[in-house]
Amino acid sequence: MVPRPTREIANIINMEDCNIDAYFEWFDKTYEENLLPAFIRKLVAADRSNKKLWKAMDFESSRKDFLAGKTYISNGQMMQVTGILCRESLANLERKLAGYHGPVTDQDIHDAMCRSDCITTDEMRDEAMQISGCDCAELSTMPGDWCAESSGVQLCDEVEQCGVWQCSLNDFHCRRMEYNSVSVPLKGYGNECSSAVTWVSHVSIISFLVAVMFMR
Repeated sequence: MVPRPTREIANIINMEDCNIDAYFEWFDKTYEENLLPAFIRKLVAADRSNKKLWKAMDFESSRKDFLAGKTYISNGQMMQVTGILCRESLANLERKLAGYHGPVTDQDIHDAMCRSDCITTDEMRDEAMQISGCDCAELSTMPGDWCAESSGVQLCDEVEQCGVWQCSLNDFHCRRMEYNSVSVPLKGYGNECSSAVTWVSHVSIISFLVAVMFMR
């Protein structure tokens, strides 16, 4: 599995409101939504070269079971895998333009940021913080690494579109909120994702993003 905060780290943090045991319990709990075939196919198609995804899914020991139809995954796996896929989709914007002139278009970025990968990983991480009472810094195994998995930070990392807001690394929602505030021609605002392809049977994309907009 991808590294996660330890109880020893939690003891060092010693924050009254951060319940790391509640995070562990949520992390290991079976993801309750019904996975759609498109998402399952995407996982099955991943080979060993995608080391991060294989590690998150523990495919070295569990892939045969997954292929046999035992397709349940944990909340933590869903959170990590969708984060990995979100980052890959943003990185692919640059790769697809190799050999072409001009920057990545705003419309291409909007499509990537509205992918279910990016929406779901933000949603899952927000749920983890709410349940545990921890912020993203307290859930990091190294300074800020958990915070850096926000889709807004991934956009900055992979496409170098970092916005102008003075966002602290420990503010998980800041960069995505800034992106949501931008209107993209022919697409709409960054949180107008009605055409996004979902990986689960029902994901409350709009309600989650609207709630985030009012958290600052």
